[in-house]
Amino acid sequence: MNVTVNIAVDGTPLAVHHFPSLPIPDAGGRQVHGVTTYTSAETEAALCAWEWILENRETKFAADFDAAGTSGMRMVAQQAGRIIHAVWEKLEGDQHYHGAFDFDFAPAVLENLPWDRVIENNRYGDGRYSPTVPALAFIVWSQERANFEHWRQSRRFWTTLATAYSAAAFNCALELDPAQTLRAFKAGEAPTDFVTGLAERQGLAACPIVAL
Repeated sequence: MNVTVNIAVDGTPLAVHHFPSLPIPDAGGRQVHGVTTYTSAETEAALCAWEWILENRETKFAADFDAAGTSGMRMVAQQAGRIIHAVWEKLEGDQHYHGAFDFDFAPAVLENLPWDRVIENNRYGDGRYSPTVPALAFIVWSQERANFEHWRQSRRFWTTLATAYSAAAFNCALELDPAQTLRAFKAGEAPTDFVTGLAERQGLAACPIVAL
């Protein structure tokens, strides 16, 4: 399908241009006719990341701007935005988060990224660094728990947290028995306590939670 654009001045036709229309992808970061595309949500997250980076330009990122330049740091913000969006999706933020996405959630993600690795791998748009999203999601949820005030009311979200914690603390996604999960949820047991007990019964030891 092509898009036709008629250019005229004071009603006098000057030129007719035909442009190929690109399909809107259902996920970001896809290659369409050789062009990488991003969703609206990913774009917003990247803008939030860029704003946060600029706010910290003279302090946290002073040496990085000198080394990579503004264009290189924009590439960093682009990937940081995709990470924010991935964590948001993991935590079902549109349903469960009650803070501000730009001033609360995005900074909570950004403040927990290993920036030396993010910048080294993303400043020129190649070798993209990506963290372990479940681990990062659990860290953000732990710090922003007050803004997830209804997390106990959703069994699905409770299970999401349990799965994220098992991946973060035990380097694996433990197989969660639906019947056991339901009993723990109804009993008001915290997902962390449930997973810890399950791991102990399987002889698994917890490890430090880091967003690597």
